[in-house]
Amino acid sequence: MTFAVTVGGALEVVELRIETASVDMLSDREPEDAARLAIGGTLALEGGFGDSVTSAAPGAYSTLLLAPMEGGPTLTLVVRLAGIRVSVEAGVLPPIRLRCPTPIDLADGAALDIRATLDLSDLDSALTGALFPPPIGVTELFITELTHPTLVAEVVDTVLSSWSLTCSLR
Repeated sequence: MTFAVTVGGALEVVELRIETASVDMLSDREPEDAARLAIGGTLALEGGFGDSVTSAAPGAYSTLLLAPMEGGPTLTLVVRLAGIRVSVEAGVLPPIRLRCPTPIDLADGAALDIRATLDLSDLDSALTGALFPPPIGVTELFITELTHPTLVAEVVDTVLSSWSLTCSLR
């Protein structure tokens, strides 16, 4: 199985990290019976992210589950906006559950291709409205729940709601 993430939108995304305890592809069964494909721990975008899992149990797979880690920043987003480097850190994220448009029937020995897209185009106006104009001479801004709780909540909401997923056999 291959898993890849791309980021869309007008913002120049310098870094996106989602620290996860697990990233699993789940089959279409009741949670206690679902087959899991473990993908890995940290989602990081530095010109793209991809991971491969060489074997998977046969089944109909339809849900990607990102279970964030606890204790530390679980989301780090760094963008460049009007020449200023803006770093946003969120300490807590709920689990992110993404669904394939249709379940993919994976036969024994078949390969699964998962492509996720995160559209951050809505963040441009939120960041600009909350942070601009910056003080003269500022080249970098650090945003946390302590300094800008409303803005961090808006960034988290956007990250949670702006995914699309395509799933296919490879």
